[in-house]
Amino acid sequence: MDKFERKVFDTIEKYGLISRKDRIIIGFSGGVDSASLVYFLNKFKNILDIDIIAVHINHLIRDTSYRDEEFCVEFCKSLGVEILSFREDVRKISKERNMSLEEAGRFVRYSIFMKVLENRKFDKIATAHHLDDNVETFVHRLAKGSSITGLVCIKPKNALIIRPFILCSKEEIIEYASRNNIKFVVDETNFDNEYERNRIRNIIIPSITSYFPSFKKKVVEIVKDFWELEKFLEVFLKDVFYNVVERRDDGILIDLGKLSRYEDFVKKEIVKRVLKDFGLRVNRKIINILLKDESFEGNKRIIKFKNFEVVREYQKLRIRKLENSNDVVVNYSIGGVRIYSCCKIGVDIFEANVDRQIIQKVKDDSRRGIMWFSVSEPKEIIVRRRKKGDSINLGFGSKKIKELLIDEKVPLTDREKVVIVEIDGEVAGVFYLNKTRLNHKFLLKEGINKVVRIKIEE
Repeated sequence: MDKFERKVFDTIEKYGLISRKDRIIIGFSGGVDSASLVYFLNKFKNILDIDIIAVHINHLIRDTSYRDEEFCVEFCKSLGVEILSFREDVRKISKERNMSLEEAGRFVRYSIFMKVLENRKFDKIATAHHLDDNVETFVHRLAKGSSITGLVCIKPKNALIIRPFILCSKEEIIEYASRNNIKFVVDETNFDNEYERNRIRNIIIPSITSYFPSFKKKVVEIVKDFWELEKFLEVFLKDVFYNVVERRDDGILIDLGKLSRYEDFVKKEIVKRVLKDFGLRVNRKIINILLKDESFEGNKRIIKFKNFEVVREYQKLRIRKLENSNDVVVNYSIGGVRIYSCCKIGVDIFEANVDRQIIQKVKDDSRRGIMWFSVSEPKEIIVRRRKKGDSINLGFGSKKIKELLIDEKVPLTDREKVVIVEIDGEVAGVFYLNKTRLNHKFLLKEGINKVVRIKIEE
């Protein structure tokens, strides 16, 4: 075992990358890095007690892509390593998903890796990322204004993905390939400085190292510190998360009152992690918008994404998935009265001799979503969501329902669930947060009443 191989074994051991009996997929492009990784894991598969399979994806971008595919198949054949080869039109996927070619390529690769892992019952995915990749990533993210957690860059292990070469330099890998006569192909696009990453690799980093020869070494030391910092933050932020974040059926609620006790960095990280749960990647500007004006006491929709929205509800921040509007109306008839409803309800129409006992029952029922109305000869009952301009007579004059909900401090997202009962064109009742408010005109009075009783069952 030479110095390079010992270094890789040390990385595997230190970061717990491989366990005995692991079944490992190796991402194999045909370049010197991945060819060396296939060679290394195949050479030591018995010592490590692992099974391996190589997976190659032809992106169909370059004229030489079929050459690379053929090389990978022959290379693995010469080593006795099983290989699966796939072809995907990455340029087409890039346009369809509005991604850069680099993003689309990464999306395709890891999608295929995960399918193979699931279908073939493998455990891990090994990629040949190395020290120089991390230096490039650090410079790129720093220039783009990444957060502290973004500067963690490429870790030795990320869930099922392992990177045994992460502490080895490109130069060390090339020397290893040369000593062991490992053949490989060269991707000519790596020299095309039209690509941002290539400009960093071929122009910016060489320029910096010409003035500061130890630049790469220092960057790697910083990145390793960030790996350790991330471990600490994971434990700390997990406790904060459970303290200030509440998961609900309709989304996630962040308690800004509790969150205000923490430093700004913690606030931003919590919001970022919540949005990540929804599959949203946001920048610093959006996070600052969401946390702006912590003393605000009211309701407002702050920002709307394609399928999600963030709403400020007094001292709460609600992130929820948008659903299709519930405007579908079910209609039927009871005793000649037409019933239209946007939700599941129960309706009874009958005559009753109302006494104090029944009036008390009406009050009790109001807390359970059951409304009793005194009517004469109703022709039409509509149960619907509220509309702009809705108002109700509460006995001391007409009051807009919007103002009623503001006075009651009903959160903005709950206002969208408010149910309005309209009888013959007039708002007869409002149901919200397990409360009911009735139009004074429709209140039951002692004596004989024709009653409409509606139970909101949603």
